[in-house]
Amino acid sequence: MQNIENISSAGLRGVLGKLFKNKVFKNFSVLSASNVLVQALTIFSSIKIARSLGPGDFGKYGYFITLSGIYSVFAGFGLRTIITRYVSARNYNGIKLVRNVMLIRALLLIPISVIIFVLNAISTELVFDELLLFILIGYIFSLLAWDALEAYVFGQQKMSFSSVVNLSSAVLWVLIVLLIPKTHITVTLLLVITFLLALLKSAFLFFRLRNNSMLSAAAVNEEISFMELLKEAFPFFLLAVFTVFSTRVPYTFLAMNSTKEEVGFLNIALRIASPLQMLVLTMMSAVFPNINKKYNEDRSSFIGGVSSLLVLVVGVGMVGAFVISIFSNEIALLIYGKQYLPSADVIASQVWYTLLYAILCYIGTIFSVLHEQNLMARLSFVNAILCSVVLYIFSFQGAVGLSNGFIVASVIGIIFHWYYLHLKMPVKISINLVSMLGIIMALLYVVSILFADSGLIIRLLVAGAASGIIGVVLYNYFVRNRLKFR
Repeated sequence: MQNIENISSAGLRGVLGKLFKNKVFKNFSVLSASNVLVQALTIFSSIKIARSLGPGDFGKYGYFITLSGIYSVFAGFGLRTIITRYVSARNYNGIKLVRNVMLIRALLLIPISVIIFVLNAISTELVFDELLLFILIGYIFSLLAWDALEAYVFGQQKMSFSSVVNLSSAVLWVLIVLLIPKTHITVTLLLVITFLLALLKSAFLFFRLRNNSMLSAAAVNEEISFMELLKEAFPFFLLAVFTVFSTRVPYTFLAMNSTKEEVGFLNIALRIASPLQMLVLTMMSAVFPNINKKYNEDRSSFIGGVSSLLVLVVGVGMVGAFVISIFSNEIALLIYGKQYLPSADVIASQVWYTLLYAILCYIGTIFSVLHEQNLMARLSFVNAILCSVVLYIFSFQGAVGLSNGFIVASVIGIIFHWYYLHLKMPVKISINLVSMLGIIMALLYVVSILFADSGLIIRLLVAGAASGIIGVVLYNYFVRNRLKFR
């Protein structure tokens, strides 16, 4: 018995030793720690903002942020993945890459700015004044600059550079919000501060990279032309556009077919779900360069890394979604107050959708590694049409209805995306593994609904038991497979 314990202890130490020396784990640790703190600070600041503005104006504030995300996708032209792929696979190190990307994006932002003014002029819902429209355009440009620089840093697997800047910006934002008297908080003031901080954050990261010689123009002679960038990015652009129609545009459906208060409740749910979404997406951001390199250099270990990533994303996502959904009433009441209690059901649905969305992103990540962006774009087109129809119908039922619509559309999308991924994989991911994860996920979703109105003690016991079981499953899987990311 003692020998068995010694062997188990040695095995555990060996796995942990490999884990802490692992470059992917280090990158993920830096990114996840930073992003979790950023999301926590964002939620903390949103408490004062939401209570000061009320559901209506808080909905308008969130709608502005949503629009900036939609337009930045169009102006971004799918170039983020191209930057990371060039830098990670070819070790390209030059300021010209970032400069060319930003020039393309700046040119695209010109017609998009015209569209912004035209759509605002003909809109009858949540209209912005001219000052906010100019702030919106400036904020989009700042987001594009940050996105290009962060993608460059991710390609070099130096995540700490952007993480420190991002965290510092979040701390500054919280301090500013706390210092503003509650009676002076307005939508316009908050959006002006948001824009200025985004601009400052991008500029600071740029100069930090320059000072550390990470944007040297003479480091490598290899150059990438505008046409090469546009040609390679176009499938990712189509993918991003179709994804926007299935993930972000539906929020505008809610603004059209419901009330500002419902938009505010959805905004609260998005705030609560954002740490979980950030966590699982961070995993893929940290692992993508490693998987891309494995596929190009060592395909024998590629399938192990891909399977491990799936287990990690779904496992962590299930725990987060289950715990948040089963305590959604307490979360909404304690953090935001009684006026936002109707958002509890929205939170419960949104966190499960977040997990499903992460699985779709996982599939997209693998397609990208396989250089199947054309197929991915076609699938995303079909998914965008499906989601637009389903979510437009569900948006008439308010924020809860829209969130449930996201779950329905995502399940359908995962099924046909996974079918084509299975066809294209050089070595297949185990059907038994996928089936097991799907069954556990479905069971936890049903349990979260059945116990939603149970007593607090019962829910604590159920949440603890579920988290423990999933933790044991994850531990056994990674010990048995000896950690596939090296």
